[in-house]
Amino acid sequence: MSGKHQVETKDQSQEKTEVEEIKEAPEELKPKAEKKERFFSTSLKHDLTDEEKQNLGSDLADAIARKAEAESELKSFQTQVKARIAADDATILSCSEKIRKGYDFRNVECKEIKDLEADKLFQIRLDTGKIIFERILETHERQKVLPMENASSDEDNENETKSEEEETLDQTKYDSGASVMQEV
Repeated sequence: MSGKHQVETKDQSQEKTEVEEIKEAPEELKPKAEKKERFFSTSLKHDLTDEEKQNLGSDLADAIARKAEAESELKSFQTQVKARIAADDATILSCSEKIRKGYDFRNVECKEIKDLEADKLFQIRLDTGKIIFERILETHERQKVLPMENASSDEDNENETKSEEEETLDQTKYDSGASVMQEV
């Protein structure tokens, strides 16, 4: 195998020598045949002029500036995309937790009923009618408000009417609270 390698090397060196001889041979030694010319281009070493170097330097500086600007835009875009991804991750987490637990916390309209006869306070959801909280009334909550006696007789009549209306309202609240309690 090493002999073969040497042969290849000899062939290559012979070719180079022949090419060099043709280049250096005087005109009269070159074969005399009809000349056929063709033009072509190939990549060869070319020494740059000062003007070409200056132009390349300018092109290089422009490319560096464009690259820095593109990298800055990329970082900005990545930051925006990362923020969108983080927001989507938060939504995914929130939704999956709600699905896993099967409930969520929301503000729900409720009403509070003081049942003086049952001596209890109830808090009831208006959307479902269910009791969400129940406790025994505290001492100050058990006392009824008495109408004031120092007002004129017209005002007394209004107060009595208001008191009757309040009692009717309280009775209505009590009745609805009692019906809700019976449902639970």
